[in-house]
Amino acid sequence: MFGCPSCRQVAGLVLIVILGFSPVRAADAPAREAVSEARTLAASIGKLLRQKDYAGAAKQLPELQRQLAELASGADDDAPLARSLESLQAQASRYAEQLRAAGIELPKQDAPAAGDAPQTAATAKGPSYARDVAPVFVESCYGCHGTGAAGGLSFANFDRFSQGGNSGAAIEPGKAEDSLLIQKLRGTAGARMPLRRDPLSDEVIGKIAAWIDAGAKFDGDSPATATDVLVRTTTAARMTDDELSTARAERAAANWKLALPGRDVHTQQGERSLVVGLADEGQLTKIAAAADRAQRDVAKLLRQPPSSPLVKGRLTVFAFTRRYDYGEFGRMVEKRELPDTWNGHARFNSIDAYVCVVASGDDEDSLLFELSRQVMTVYLLSRATLPGWFVLGSGDAVAMRVSPKSPAAVELQARIKQGAAELTDPKPLLTEKLADEQLEPLAAGLAGFLLSDVGRYRKLLDGVAAGQPFDDAVKAAYGSSPAELVPAWQAKAAKGRR
Repeated sequence: MFGCPSCRQVAGLVLIVILGFSPVRAADAPAREAVSEARTLAASIGKLLRQKDYAGAAKQLPELQRQLAELASGADDDAPLARSLESLQAQASRYAEQLRAAGIELPKQDAPAAGDAPQTAATAKGPSYARDVAPVFVESCYGCHGTGAAGGLSFANFDRFSQGGNSGAAIEPGKAEDSLLIQKLRGTAGARMPLRRDPLSDEVIGKIAAWIDAGAKFDGDSPATATDVLVRTTTAARMTDDELSTARAERAAANWKLALPGRDVHTQQGERSLVVGLADEGQLTKIAAAADRAQRDVAKLLRQPPSSPLVKGRLTVFAFTRRYDYGEFGRMVEKRELPDTWNGHARFNSIDAYVCVVASGDDEDSLLFELSRQVMTVYLLSRATLPGWFVLGSGDAVAMRVSPKSPAAVELQARIKQGAAELTDPKPLLTEKLADEQLEPLAAGLAGFLLSDVGRYRKLLDGVAAGQPFDDAVKAAYGSSPAELVPAWQAKAAKGRR
């Protein structure tokens, strides 16, 4: 039987997301109001799409695109505004794709003039930091300048790189030949870099130099984003669904070889899943079918359009028949000890997306419960950076709906009712200052209460993805803060309702 997760399970997740944008705080008041208006319109279009009112959504989309075009014309020198616009523009693009998939013909948009929209790695025609430069830093420089900072120079993120090192600034924007970085890479200023490695090719150095000559602009999400994370998200964004699935399959094979070398692995591909494990073909086929069903059921519960998968690319499922093998995966691949109470967990880092489950029995309800919980976890991690209690609780709440007859769901429902009755102060729940066994049922109960209104729940996720702080997004979606919603949930739980 599958047990319930602990809070540390969520704490161990890689909270790396594609749509984690910063709020618009530095923009002037008119710009903030205009962005707020665009967000409201985007939310309205999203609601129409969920209701399958494609005609209504198609009618409103051109107005959203017009507003974004106007905002973009003033975003060149306003980084927070540009980042928020990038989020909204991504939403508008997704909406357009959904409408086209539904057979709606959209009017052609005039191509924007050069400089009208903020440059991103996906749209840049010239040199791009995220696309052309950052991957070189990760591949060739991270050994000395990644987590460490040899010579005081760190490539950990763009902010730290911009500060230079003990020898001063690494780059002179607009002046590649005067930049210490280029001189070091060419070996014209002391020891050639990277040290004790093959020199970079003239072509690679030329790309970095071209980026510096073009102004050395940052074109990622946030200058504080870790450079290796930026590289993964940029690469994933440029991949097709099939390309990302192929990349994950290759990574899955490498991870399995690292965790359990010398043991032949079997694979089974589902519609949206790739199952990897030692079980026989029949068992892997059942797990693949359950993983696909979990993704369909979670998507249906969230009212996700059929044309939009929960997560881009096929999801990898590592299925372990022995707890020892599961532990070895944690030690060798994730470099950590997995708690004995765990029966599964999930990770997401843009390119890679996988869940692990200990599937040693024939209890299909328990298997579906665990897979649904982890599928929901991956989906949330792909959307935004969210509080641990919310991710933990949402995974449980969804699993209880998808597999209500599983022993874990029945047990958890009883613990939720008891926990709600005993809770006197919401702060320890919302700040995760409770023991794991106390936190889990409370998180599941409150998240389930939020999920009872799927429209508001999706609005909450959209708000955080667009840059709103979590508490602000909750208040915008539900009219109250998380702490203010706790008594309403407790009253509902006392009546035996989710």
